[in-house]
Amino acid sequence: IEPVRIGIPRVDDALQSGLYPGSVLGLTGHEGSLKSSVALHLIEENVWRNPACRCLFCSLDMNPDMLMHRRVSRFLGIHEVRARELFAEQDADYIRARNEIARRDDGRLFVLSSPCSVADIEIAMGTCLPSLCVIDYLLLVNVAGERDKFRAFERTLEKVREWRSTTKATFVLLSQMSRASKAEAKSGKS
Repeated sequence: IEPVRIGIPRVDDALQSGLYPGSVLGLTGHEGSLKSSVALHLIEENVWRNPACRCLFCSLDMNPDMLMHRRVSRFLGIHEVRARELFAEQDADYIRARNEIARRDDGRLFVLSSPCSVADIEIAMGTCLPSLCVIDYLLLVNVAGERDKFRAFERTLEKVREWRSTTKATFVLLSQMSRASKAEAKSGKS
């Protein structure tokens, strides 16, 4: 079994053997701290380099168009705004990049967009049978009948534990820092 690698040499060196089935990695940070970029890098590194890797990406913070613009900008090494301009122009470079990304994904990257519930993720898990599941980000997962965000978060984590146990998939969970954590970070306390 090929472990999931982050795709950032210093981090992979620190993790030594990588993330094995059933591992859970949490990425937490401020808005704009590159959590989604790290997650996309991790996804592409593993899907593109390991033909056995099947990934479910619950992209709850970006719609499919935004996600493709982000991926094309990364692929072409250009700013995301420029990627959107190329898309609007139906530029040949954008189209080639999008086609090459799809070729490399090889039908092994499944994207679930917002709105998304725990039930939607569970259905997708059963349909695509991922070895890697990335949820970007946890607080946006809807839990039926739950209005309290903290309780919904707890119930989502309970389901992740259950899925990890039953599927042996590796999970990468993204979450934004709370307002209190942001205030502490600004004041130098964290």
